[in-house]
Amino acid sequence: MPDPPALKRRSPCGKDGRAWILRCDGLGRAGATGIQKHLKAIEIVDAAIESIERLNPTLNAVVTPVYEQARKLGNGKMPDGPFTGVPFLLKDLGAPYAGVPMTTGSATMREFVPDHDSQLVARLKRAGLIILGKTNTPEFGILPTTEPKIFGSCHNPLDVDRTTGSSSGGSAAAVAARLVPMAHANDGGGSIRIPASRCGLFGLKPTRGRNPLGPDFGDPVTIKKGEVPVFWACGVTPQAVLMKAKPDLCITHTPGHMFISDLLNEELATL
Repeated sequence: MPDPPALKRRSPCGKDGRAWILRCDGLGRAGATGIQKHLKAIEIVDAAIESIERLNPTLNAVVTPVYEQARKLGNGKMPDGPFTGVPFLLKDLGAPYAGVPMTTGSATMREFVPDHDSQLVARLKRAGLIILGKTNTPEFGILPTTEPKIFGSCHNPLDVDRTTGSSSGGSAAAVAARLVPMAHANDGGGSIRIPASRCGLFGLKPTRGRNPLGPDFGDPVTIKKGEVPVFWACGVTPQAVLMKAKPDLCITHTPGHMFISDLLNEELATL
């Protein structure tokens, strides 16, 4: 399949042997650093960062880069997971990552920096994924287009004059442009499904309760956590591997309030 027509891009990797990795899905990139030992994790991370730095000014998909942390992980000892060394992006909503701002697309949350990883983020890291940054989302994930005032509009790599949909528009744009092979998203009313359809991707909305929201919540207001994998050639395989590779990745209960009403009742009881 040709590159997205709006980008008309060349590989940032030149002739040093890394160009092919940008066309691999998550399993292909994992194989490059794991079983097949073709490349080091840091080489794949650097290739992804090069792509983001060159294409993101057009797409505005990545709003909070964390390259220093990513390179440190890529140069260090990696966990033995199904996606060891694979670059990944988190949606800037509903996925606390310790030490990294989480604005939820709103200027009112600009200074909020979580002091802990969510259970989902911890599990993604245990799977071997290397987080490169946070992706664009509308304010509090509410609107049908990814155009927050704080960061500006996210553009569809298939046609930059068209919308990516919402609310996981930044993640979808990043995957469709092959900046990363898969990225985090969540879905309460179409926020995985709409951007996936707009950007020509496979996106899976997991069953309620499948992926955790702990330690802050259990399952507030039916919001679900999931991934927006994967560009053109990959199909459903990486999502299936991520959800089934290890029993503790996505299917076990974590501490937290199953419903937001439980949390509110506890707060009211202290008044």
